[in-house]
Amino acid sequence: MNNLLSGPIQRILILLVSYAISTVAIFAQITEEDSVRTDAVWIPDNGDGTYTNPVLYADYSDPDIVKVGEDFYMVTSSFNCVPGVPVLHSKDLVNWNIIAHVFSNQPPDSIYDKPGHGVGVWAPSIRYHNGEFYVYYADPDYGIYLGKATDPAGPWEHKLVQSSYGWIDPCPFWDDNDSAYLVHAYAKSRVGFNSILTLRRMSQDGETISLIDTIVLFDGNDPSHPRQTIEGPKMYKRNGYYYVFAPYGGVANGSQAVLRADTVFGPYQDSTVLERGSTSVNGPHQGGWVELESGESWFMHFQEKLPYGRIGHLQPMQWIDDWPFIGEDHDGDGIGEPVYSHSKPDVGASFPIMNPQTSDKFDSEDMALQWQWHSNIDSSCYSLSDNSGKLRMNAVELPENYINLWDVGSMLLQKLPAVEFSVITKVDPELNTGETTGLLAMGINYTYIGITKTDTGLIVRQRQCYNAEGKGVESTIVNMAYSVPDTSVFLRMTLSPGGKCDFSYSIDGVDYQVIGRTVSTDEGKWIGAKVGLFCHRPFENAGEPGYADYEWFDVDYKYTQEPGLVHSPDPGDGDSIFVDSGIQLLWDGDLAFTDSFYVYLDTQTEPLIIAGKTKSPELNLGQLETDQTYYWRVDAKNDLGLTRGPVWSFTAKEAVIGIHDLLLDGFSLEQNQPNPFSVETRIRFSIPETTQVKLKLYSLQGNLVEVIADRSFNAGDHSILFSRKDIPAGTYFLTMEVANKTISKQLVVK
Repeated sequence: MNNLLSGPIQRILILLVSYAISTVAIFAQITEEDSVRTDAVWIPDNGDGTYTNPVLYADYSDPDIVKVGEDFYMVTSSFNCVPGVPVLHSKDLVNWNIIAHVFSNQPPDSIYDKPGHGVGVWAPSIRYHNGEFYVYYADPDYGIYLGKATDPAGPWEHKLVQSSYGWIDPCPFWDDNDSAYLVHAYAKSRVGFNSILTLRRMSQDGETISLIDTIVLFDGNDPSHPRQTIEGPKMYKRNGYYYVFAPYGGVANGSQAVLRADTVFGPYQDSTVLERGSTSVNGPHQGGWVELESGESWFMHFQEKLPYGRIGHLQPMQWIDDWPFIGEDHDGDGIGEPVYSHSKPDVGASFPIMNPQTSDKFDSEDMALQWQWHSNIDSSCYSLSDNSGKLRMNAVELPENYINLWDVGSMLLQKLPAVEFSVITKVDPELNTGETTGLLAMGINYTYIGITKTDTGLIVRQRQCYNAEGKGVESTIVNMAYSVPDTSVFLRMTLSPGGKCDFSYSIDGVDYQVIGRTVSTDEGKWIGAKVGLFCHRPFENAGEPGYADYEWFDVDYKYTQEPGLVHSPDPGDGDSIFVDSGIQLLWDGDLAFTDSFYVYLDTQTEPLIIAGKTKSPELNLGQLETDQTYYWRVDAKNDLGLTRGPVWSFTAKEAVIGIHDLLLDGFSLEQNQPNPFSVETRIRFSIPETTQVKLKLYSLQGNLVEVIADRSFNAGDHSILFSRKDIPAGTYFLTMEVANKTISKQLVVK
């Protein structure tokens, strides 16, 4: 047995154990990641008569739907974003696109000319009555608004029909005798209570709402039928029964209830008809029901999926004893649960695959429908005609007491369209000193890649802000900025699962330079994170404002090409290096188009054994045997393929100086921080007496790179800020020579 584990095999096994990496697990990951992806950002239509939820992987919150003829229309909440109340159209409930908004400016203008996060449009409903479309929504601070149109693509008439405070989630209902009603809920944050649904009479034209002729339709606080936080009511009539569909239990973890009565005024029985159950769809929440000519019923609802927002799911629905049953009963408790995949609705025909709009060539006269601002804006902040075929973003002055972008409305934004994707935009910046334009992922925590005009020219950098709502301050990531020429620049963002953003830029649109680091964006207030463009100037900036011309905005899948070949290994091919407790492998690669690097190592050229998987171009190795030649290779992988790297070699030699954490008679050298570093790092050490201290930097080959310090220091703790200057990226030895002793640390330059 000992013979079987001797030599190179033993050394490799020791190496693998030191990483706690299972070869089987690694290859299982590779197989899983090789699964076929769709050819667009998000396509719920499987092309074989089935669909996969969510049908809308974007923040279409509080959906309500109506069927008119062979067409389906949907409206959703927009809160503070304008234009507001998006109207979507579908022929089959699976494929949707945006056709209009109910309003372009949110009233009252004096309020919404500034961002009002979390307020504005709450839970609209849409109905078709007497040849007109009716959309009702509540602004919890100002009242009930009505939008009317004969064509859902607009134009829409829009007005306040009832001033109120704390009324939310209104839904109209016309009975068979044309009597009109409005059912709504209450915002506890405004009136101090919730979980109550109120039914009010309306005029037949739906423009006058009674303040007197009302009843409490359902009290979710009643201990005989508790439904805490019941809200979002949608009212219908079927087979002589009156129904109110209403979620309860909260957005994140609630369920869907249905109320039923023999008369419009009740009393109403209640039943849970849809719950999370054994699925991963938390809080199946708030939506609308439609019935097809084929007799099928379908229910559209949302799921809170942060940071993406409230994404749309479509559930099959059937009627059992005049009660709706939604989804499928996976856990056998008699209550429906969301489906992951299902046969498409039987609408009698097949229709083309369609998704809500994302990419934009900026070649139309009007702004494309996917775009929204965070407040009402002055049309002078942008133009689609000043440079035809491009979007001109004029540099808008920031507020006088500017802290961060949370209080800025002039950002052109759209919803995140999928769990992962990429955005590339081409910009010609014509900025004046102090102005910035860029590509932004916006939320309570936000990050962007921005181009700023300085006294010496244009620079590009990544900036971030944590807790923008709580007055967090922006900062440049890793304090790095790069000069760019005064020409077109390509800005790129990739968003990975969980809202993890990475940025890069290019001068030629081919070779992209990664900038900054991965930062997770968060959702906004009641809305998902958004992606888009901005162009700003400081308050009272001298001179005329500049601008930035954006040629296009391309939303695509995360990677549009296979990763490039890795290169520039450290240790270099054929090097001899000194090792003690381990070494670090470094290389350069196509970081902008690489998901993972797979590192292989062995004492023979083929086959190499996998030693690790990493997202960054570095891998720490455990103890290696000295006087041994090792062969290694790095493969780069993304969703489109794997690029196999060349095989390099190095020989491990016994270190001339130890890499350890010894404390020698009161002398100590701490690990520099940060490590690795790009620009500067801090070196701390302690000495028990006044003495001469030499701090030196050596290469792995033992060559002296720099003397950092060589002088007398007083007894005590000391700190030195070490700047990289022109030292190449790589791994080095940091040594402290004092009192005939040497202490060493490994220092890594990125």
